[in-house]
Amino acid sequence: MLHDVDVAEDAVQGTMLRVFMHWESARAAPEAYSRKTLLNVCRDYWRRQDPGLKKVRLALQEAQSTEREIGDQVASFTDEVAERDALVQALRALPERQRDVLTLRFFFDLSVEQVAELLEIPEGSVKSAASRGAKKLHEELRPPRAELDEC
Repeated sequence: MLHDVDVAEDAVQGTMLRVFMHWESARAAPEAYSRKTLLNVCRDYWRRQDPGLKKVRLALQEAQSTEREIGDQVASFTDEVAERDALVQALRALPERQRDVLTLRFFFDLSVEQVAELLEIPEGSVKSAASRGAKKLHEELRPPRAELDEC
């Protein structure tokens, strides 16, 4: 979700801190509370991204790209297209309900309640479809073990 290991580690630490600070509320269902908190921490990160900072980042990226060779740019673009295609293929392989739920929840950023209302299914079904679909996507998109060992 965050595209940066360091930022992701910070998000996990922030999640642990929030769960600890609200333990009385989290005690009933700590895993669910932690997942929701992590999602909120990630959303907070993206909301904090100032449009002005984005412009600076884009300018830095443009400056760096002018220093690279054309071949590096093409390879980078090719990698992005390949990643997008892999995601689209993995989504297409999911059952229709899981695909719909994941798309509405995470691409359109709708709440569980909103997705349930749109698809006319119970909220529990939305949650289970999202969980199962995300697990299948993770398994499908995870790099092979050999690639992980090389890193």
